[in-house]
Amino acid sequence: MISIPDRTQAVRDAVDRVYEDFFATAESAAEIATYRKKFPKVKAALETHADAEVWVEIERRQSKSTAATARDWRDYKAEEIETFRRPAHGERTPPADDFSAEVLPKSAIPKKFRPYFERIVLVSRLREVVAQYGFTRFDTGSSDVVPSAQDLGVQHALLSREPSWCPAVENRGEGFFIGFRDDAFAAWRERAKAQVDKRAARFEAAFDLWREQRKIPPRYEFPGLELVLLHSFSHMLLTAVALECGYSADRYEGADRACLHAKCIVVDGAKAFVTSANFSGAAHERNVELGVCIDDPRIAAAIEEELDELITAGVLAPLRL
Repeated sequence: MISIPDRTQAVRDAVDRVYEDFFATAESAAEIATYRKKFPKVKAALETHADAEVWVEIERRQSKSTAATARDWRDYKAEEIETFRRPAHGERTPPADDFSAEVLPKSAIPKKFRPYFERIVLVSRLREVVAQYGFTRFDTGSSDVVPSAQDLGVQHALLSREPSWCPAVENRGEGFFIGFRDDAFAAWRERAKAQVDKRAARFEAAFDLWREQRKIPPRYEFPGLELVLLHSFSHMLLTAVALECGYSADRYEGADRACLHAKCIVVDGAKAFVTSANFSGAAHERNVELGVCIDDPRIAAAIEEELDELITAGVLAPLRL
């Protein structure tokens, strides 16, 4: 999950400064405008917020729909998208430690891409948190954090029956967001209608077969060829960026240089965990991975010795925490 600015937090902080004294028993949004005029404290606290959003927060408090009493089912993925789509062209997001982005002016989008791209957002600061609370075998299940209309009934195997914490990793970096024009998809379908329709029929047939094999109800329909287009474009774009950054093209041109490498963890010199999986969302949710936990001090010591030798030789470097 990406750490994005919480639009409601500023409103909550503002209402918090005046709620108990003025709005704990408020009955309508009309009272907000009245109190703004009568009380300087209210005016100062709510100055940058509209009456409508203030009233939503007041109602939330009065109904006691807080995280402690009723879970807040927000579609966090939709909020991530809106964070990139909301700012106007040429606008920057407020500076923050975890998120900073700039929407390029339309004039900065290369001319040959303007018929397709609605916006390009440069993200100079980004924070992602990945937490593992369970796993599946082959198919990704729907998330408790991100409710999905395509809930395919896949059940997670939880890390424990009553988990009180989850292993997590924090990634920081930068990136960019590209927003496509809606009319570009319609033009694409119309320009090559016969080919697109033929390809769509093949994808839909494959999706129906996949659904039948897993006994998934027919109400779940193929999400559309536009999704396939975006997914393919994303992979090609990532490959292009990797090559531009200097990564070898060999990894993308055949398997003659392919190799399998393991991830090893040694605990207290007594237990070892050897796995093919990275600590990433793809490894935990999509890839087919294999690992083994070994409860044998001799093997754990041998692995630890090997790692120490690689560090001494300069092949690996210890991570200083």
